[in-house]
Amino acid sequence: MLIRKSLGIKPAPAPKDKKWQEIALERMGIKPGICKCCGGKMKTIKSLPNMFRLKGRDPPLKIKSNEQWTII
Repeated sequence: MLIRKSLGIKPAPAPKDKKWQEIALERMGIKPGICKCCGGKMKTIKSLPNMFRLKGRDPPLKIKSNEQWTII
């Protein structure tokens, strides 16, 4: 706020609590959950698992005194 005041700029508007569906309609012009063909409401019949999220990670590497990398 101090920087805005020194530059003579009005304070930033307070963020409005909007649902993600309203933001998608404003920014992209689409209505999530509404069929493009008939305008009817869509129903979720099955959810697919996220295949791209990593389930785990490797253990950390440990450096030995002779500078070789080994897995603990």
